[in-house]
Amino acid sequence: MEIDRIVTHMSTHRMQGVHAISAKPRYRVRLRGRLGATIVVAALLALVIAPAAGSAPSSLSPTSWAFGNVAVGSSSSKTFTYTNGDSVNTANVSSPSLTGGGASAYSVTGCGGASLAPGASCSATVKFAPSSAQSYSATLTVDDDVNPPSSATLTGTGTASPKATVSPTSLSFGSLSVGSSSSAKSVKLTNSGTGTMTISSISTSGDYSKTTTCGGSLAVGASCTTSVTSKPTAVGTRTGTLAIHDNAGSGTQSVGLSGSGLSANVKLSPTSLTFEHQRKGTTSAGQSIRLSNLGKVTVHVSGVSTSGDFSETNNCGSVPAGGSCSITVTFHPQGSGTLTGILTVKDDAGSQEAKLSGLGVFPQFSINKTSLKFAKTGLGENSTAKVVKLTNAGSDRLYIQKLTLTGDFSQTNTCEPYINPTITCTISVTFSPRRLRARPGLLTIVQDLGTAKVKLTGFGIPGVGPTTGPSVAQPTTGPAGVPLGPVEGSGGVTRYLRFVLLGGALVLLVGMSLLFLASRGRTAEMREAADLLGPGSPAEPASEGDPWLFPTGEELLPLGLDDALHSMNFWNEWLTTPRTPGVQSARFVWLGG
Repeated sequence: MEIDRIVTHMSTHRMQGVHAISAKPRYRVRLRGRLGATIVVAALLALVIAPAAGSAPSSLSPTSWAFGNVAVGSSSSKTFTYTNGDSVNTANVSSPSLTGGGASAYSVTGCGGASLAPGASCSATVKFAPSSAQSYSATLTVDDDVNPPSSATLTGTGTASPKATVSPTSLSFGSLSVGSSSSAKSVKLTNSGTGTMTISSISTSGDYSKTTTCGGSLAVGASCTTSVTSKPTAVGTRTGTLAIHDNAGSGTQSVGLSGSGLSANVKLSPTSLTFEHQRKGTTSAGQSIRLSNLGKVTVHVSGVSTSGDFSETNNCGSVPAGGSCSITVTFHPQGSGTLTGILTVKDDAGSQEAKLSGLGVFPQFSINKTSLKFAKTGLGENSTAKVVKLTNAGSDRLYIQKLTLTGDFSQTNTCEPYINPTITCTISVTFSPRRLRARPGLLTIVQDLGTAKVKLTGFGIPGVGPTTGPSVAQPTTGPAGVPLGPVEGSGGVTRYLRFVLLGGALVLLVGMSLLFLASRGRTAEMREAADLLGPGSPAEPASEGDPWLFPTGEELLPLGLDDALHSMNFWNEWLTTPRTPGVQSARFVWLGG
């Protein structure tokens, strides 16, 4: 009877001086009968008992690897060597395996599928890439079809770490005028790692400058911005780098910077301005200066300024090639005389200037008197004029805005409407009393620089008419239709009659005589009128209705209005009736009523 036997390949390795048997299916041998069984048993015993001369176990070197601390999101790799220790047989290596709780953080490449001749080796690379901050342990095992499995222990710790991301990774500023500054462009730095990023410095090179919101650290998931501007210092291509130095990745994040410089060409027109006769403390109308860009690139105006008593407004910012902008200058003198200044424009082409000048002017007011006192003046008469002088010693016209009088005064002047520089004008004031006794008044002069006042005083007394005729135009009729005009007196003397105001009364003047036409019961008024005549006043009669007699013999006749002014007979009677011996004239007053 045939018996099938599966003969296995017996390999041995020494364990504490004893050969252990490792059986792996290798081939089939068909043995027949008792002889075959005897042969198999004998072979097995020979394998167990006979020494394994010239063979050694396969090895994995090293037998452990410590990866240390590796940042989460990054990796570290180490290499292992596997050697076929069998001196006779070729070992076919199976794929290395990873086991253990931390095996997910490791990966292995190499050796799998290698066919190793006796004593030959292969290399396997293990990569440690932690996904979180913790410790990871695993076992690497390599096996083949000749040798028993070989193992190595793996350890490593994942640590939190930053990861820097910059966007964009390059900036282009195009063409700019030499010396001009571009608008800012931004670069965003983001920490996309698992640990805080430490930023040690941020710098630029070349014709570039930066400002940044980035501090000394950047939290996980946070971002900050760095703004870069270009300012070419020469014509041609201008390159540079924005470098961010931190503790992420390689430690330096770089952004390429590029641009080019072109020459600028600008012009100011006109290059000077003159302002005429502007009063101190006021502002002139504006005058314009134009800034033209004659070049081929946009010109950026960084500043426009003026010095002295000048100001400016402008619409100049970025002036395109072939374009222009306007600058308006005004003059506001704070003093008098010729004043100068400079308009300065700073732009990509450098600095341009225009000269400014203006004449500041200002009036000066002075007055020679602050009061006028007039001599006693008869009612209805005009005093001799008194003069007030106004002087403008300044450099601008002094405008007289208003000139007013109060009281029994009048004026004529050479001052209105204005006084030219260095000129003196006059105001002639005349007193014409309308009432008796003291008559106050005020001359008020309102001009550019303020108000001046002149106090006026006068004294009204009864007036005396002329002997040769009226001094002013007179009405043709008096109260109640009494005619006025030349009247023939006794002795062929012609007398002139005219009325003037005396207090609230109407005084009739006849030649050099003052006639008091008084109604009965007006003794008080008669007395006041007599007192005002001064020395030689008439004596008050003993009985009302009798004449008041002057020391000279003149009569002060107490005639009532009704019986005096209503009849021409009164005049005829007075002119033709013989008077008291020595009486040359009579005086009458009408006190009203």
